[in-house]
Formats: sequence, structure tokens, C-alpha cells
Amino acid sequence: MVAVTEQNREPSNIEQSQGNFGIGVMTGGTIESGAVVAGQYNVINQPKTPKPIPSNVRQGSNNFVERDGEKAVTVANIHEKLQSAQGVIVCAVEGMGGVGKTELSLQYAAHYKSEYKAQYFLSLREKGLAQAMVSFASPYIDLPEALQAETLEQQADWYWCNWLPDQGELLVILDDVPNAASIPELAMPSEPRIKVLVTTRQRELNLQFESLSLDVLSEAKAIALLENIVGKAKVAKEIDIVKQICSTLGCLPLGLELIGEYLRQNRFLSFADLQERLTLADESLSRDRAGLIYGQRGVAAAIQLSWDELSEASQRVAMWLGLFAPVDISWDLVASLGDKVALNDAELNQARGELDRLHLIKPVEEDFDFYTVHALVREFCQIKLSEAEENQPYRQGFVIGLLDIAKSMPSSPILEKIREVTPAIPHLELLSREMLDDIPNHDEDLIWAFIGTARFYEGQGFYALAEEPNQRCLEATQKMLGDRHPDVATSMNNLALLYSSQGKYEAAEPLYVQALELWQELLGERHPDVAT
Repeated sequence: MVAVTEQNREPSNIEQSQGNFGIGVMTGGTIESGAVVAGQYNVINQPKTPKPIPSNVRQGSNNFVERDGEKAVTVANIHEKLQSAQGVIVCAVEGMGGVGKTELSLQYAAHYKSEYKAQYFLSLREKGLAQAMVSFASPYIDLPEALQAETLEQQADWYWCNWLPDQGELLVILDDVPNAASIPELAMPSEPRIKVLVTTRQRELNLQFESLSLDVLSEAKAIALLENIVGKAKVAKEIDIVKQICSTLGCLPLGLELIGEYLRQNRFLSFADLQERLTLADESLSRDRAGLIYGQRGVAAAIQLSWDELSEASQRVAMWLGLFAPVDISWDLVASLGDKVALNDAELNQARGELDRLHLIKPVEEDFDFYTVHALVREFCQIKLSEAEENQPYRQGFVIGLLDIAKSMPSSPILEKIREVTPAIPHLELLSREMLDDIPNHDEDLIWAFIGTARFYEGQGFYALAEEPNQRCLEATQKMLGDRHPDVATSMNNLALLYSSQGKYEAAEPLYVQALELWQELLGERHPDVAT
């Protein structure tokens, strides 16, 4: 939808004059030839010789790489939207912090500089549009005395009308708009020659705006960005590690730029050196780039801005989502496990809406059944959870809920059961690798961190995939429960059964013998498990 905003503002008792900038009036919904629309305010004396307001859009990065692909957002896409209709056109480029929205707006301004008489950049992260507009224009045009007691929105409206050159289109970039309240309708321009490009972290900031959703880079473009910064030779020398780093950073442009600049400044370091310590807290990703006018924050600080927009309840849900494996997450699974951590449906739905609007989670498909969490956002949420005073109930609730799913797996599951538990398997595998210490009762439940996954694969005939969790189950029970525990015998027996089903009898027999001897020792000669 294109936002054509020849706005119907309430008339004011302030009169209007026609000054040197070609101020005109709107008559019957049309603009008189050569006139500039000045809102609905009547004449106020215009300064006879107003100072011209210089364009203030700085040059973008020389390292910029443009996205490609059918759904990619490019400078050409933006220009098409801004020129698509008559009137004030607003195009909003939206996306998560660090994805490159500001940089894309700067590249657009540079690419189409010749088509605009002037270009203006207003950062709205710390202030609203009205305040930013008044602060920007007031050094160049004196505000009439009659308006000095009016609201900031009314003053901004007067400046929109009076700082325009006689002819030509103007580009106004409103950068990092946090919410719709930051750009009230009265503070927005109404002159049709003005094209407004908005960057925002919030999805669908205004339904009247033409929105373009900016995603992370492809792997190829991420590599190209690093090549631009550190050189093709350095990237080619460690291309496999470079690809791993791109994956770790989720191909987020800000993260790639930061590590590229860090390596360029520390030429003795290799990508391998950086990979060993690559976390959000590392200097390469956390440092501020104080010398830059825009984009000076580190990755964590960029994500923090979105975090601060969340309600407290949604922050709790986000911290909890950081526990899930880095795969597409079923929201039905999120809801079912939410019962274990006292997160009700209302809280989860509120959080889903807020996280989605701020691009902290992303739906996989249009049915909104599955969501992804960017790798660096996930790490950020994990850090927030570790810093929270009461984080253990979240971790234990997550673990207990997954163990309940594992316990529901029969030894020979039917196809319907396999479909039911499929979304939980990656998270069960993560639990068995990283969260064993969070299991409240190891004597009873440790073994289930592995059995559920093993049965899932065995039930489909994927014996090679089932072998690994069975082997780790034996290792974990021996390490955490001791060599003389019944679950150690069970783990041996399960692994032996798997080998038998594959015809690996020489591998199965000694495990059967050890399991039998251990059961006899622990349970006695006449126990049913010994007979089995």
C-alpha cells in the first residue's frame, strides 16, 4: 500500500504569506502550478533571505554489497516504491538491528543523488520527528514569534512548509524510528515533492507505508563483504573458517563489518584466531565505533535497543526462547512447554506479537507455525537469562517438559507418534549435549535425555542415527551415576539391542554380558530384569 498523505489538517488562526521559497495554497484538493503546499496553516511572515539548509546525508560505506535474489531489497526496489504514486510517498525499510537498514538508505541516497534537490537525514532513536525537525531546521530559518509558544508538532509543520527550495524533489531519511508515536501525523510532511524513506526495527510500523523487509545477507554476499574489508586473498586463504564464521554470525552485516574491521586493524590475527573466541562479549563484536555518525554500536548494543522496546513479560519469553536449539521452532511446542515455566497463552501470544514486530523472531512460512531466532539474538537472550536472578526455574522447566515428551516415546513408535514428537527432537538432542546438569533427578531421568531420541530414530529404521545417542547415553550414565548403576546396565542393553538389529552380533554380545552381570549384582539372581 502506498501512503499518499495530502493530509487534511485542521485549519489554524495563523495566517500565511507567500515568501521567496514559492509558498502556495491548496485549492480544491489540487496544488496550484509552481506552488508549494504549506500544510493548512494560513500565512506567517517568511524570512526574506532564509539560509539554505544543506544536505546532511553522509556517504555510505565503500564496502557495501547489495543483496541479490528474487525477494532481495535493493536501492532500485526503494526507488521504485518512492516514485510509484503522486503525493508524499513513504517507504519503510524494516528489519532487525544490525541488518543494514541505515547503510542501505545511505546507499540509496548516494545512488539517486542527482534526482533530488536536497537530501536530509534525521535520526529518531533518541527523539521524535517533531523535535528532530525543529532542531535540524531552526539554525537556518528563524521561527516566527507567533509560533514560538505552539507545540513542537505545529512548529515542525511550519518548517516542513518553509525550508523547501523553489523546485525539485527532496529525500528525507527518518532513521531508526522506534515506533509510530515517534512520527505523529502532524509532524510528517505534506508537500508532494518530499519522498520519505523510513528505517525501523518494527514490522508494519504504519499500514499506510510501503514496507520492505530487509533480511540478512546470503553466504556468498557475506563472504563478498568480508573480501571488501580485508581483501580477497585473506578470505580465500581461510575460506572454510570464513564460512563457519558467517554461519556463527548468522550473516548479519553489522557483525561481519565489525570482525572485518577488527582483523584489518589487527593484521597479525587470522580468521581462525578470531573464531576461537567469537562471542557477543568479544571485543571484535562488542566495541562501539565511536568515530562513525551512524551505525556506531556493537552487535549486543544494537540488539539491546530492540530489547528495550519489549514488555517485561515478553523479555521473559525471549530469554526462555534462547534455550531452544538453533533450528526452526514449533510454536505449538513453545506453548506446550510454557506450562512448565508458568507462561500462559496470553503472555506467549503477546510476546510472539512483540518479538515478531521487532524482528527478534521470524516466521518460517505464512502459516506462522514455526519461527527462527537469529544466532546472535539467541546468544543475546541466553546472556540475559544467565544474568536474570531466577533463571533456574526456566532451565529446569524447559528440561522437564522435554523429558516428558521423551518418556512418551514407546520402544516401537507408530508413524503418528513420530510426527507428533518430530519438532521436539532437535531440542532433546541439545538437552542431552548441553543441559544434563539441569535435570533435577539424575537417578530417574538422566537416561531419558537419550532414550527418547534413540527410539525416534530406531522406530524409522535409522539405526546409524540411533547409535550415537545410545553411545552417549552409556557414557553419560557411567560418568554421572557411576559404573554400578542400573541405568548403566540399561544403557548397555539398549546399545546391544541396536547392534543386534543391525546384525552386529560381535559388538552386541559383550554388552549383553556386561549388562546381565551388572543386573545380577545390583538386583539379585531372581529379579525379573535378570530373567529378561
